[in-house]
Amino acid sequence: MLVNDTYQLIGHTPLLKVGIAAPNDVNIYAKLEMFNPGGSIKDRLGMALIERGIAQGQITAHTTVIEPTAGNTGIGLAIAALKYQLPVKLIVPEKFSFEKQTLMRSLGATVINTPSEQGITGAIAYAKRLAAETANS
Repeated sequence: MLVNDTYQLIGHTPLLKVGIAAPNDVNIYAKLEMFNPGGSIKDRLGMALIERGIAQGQITAHTTVIEPTAGNTGIGLAIAALKYQLPVKLIVPEKFSFEKQTLMRSLGATVINTPSEQGITGAIAYAKRLAAETANS
C-alpha cells in the first residue's frame, strides 16, 4: 500500500492470518493495530472523534480539544488535532507513562499533569474544570 501522508495509515492496518492450529479448519486473523501512526487502535478513535465533531459543527477552527487520558487516547487525539491544526490539552496523572507524555508533546499537545495519587479521577475533574473555563472547548 502506498500512501501520501501519515494520516492515511490510520485505520488501514494489515490483517494477519495467524498460523496456529484451530479446530474445524477455522482461520484465525489478527488486526495489527500497532501499525497505526501512534501505535494503537486509539488512533482510529482520536480521528473519528475529531472528524465527527467537525462534521457535526461541534468542532471549529477555534476549538480547543480538552481530554483526560492515560495515554493512547491522548496520542490519537493529538495526531488528529495536528492534522486539523487544533490546539489540544491533555490532562494526565503525573506518574503515568513518561514516554507517552513525551510523544503527546511532540505531536503538539499541551500536557497538563495532575497529582498521581488522584489517578484518572483527578484528571477527569481537572479536565471538566478546564473545559468550563475555556471558551469553545
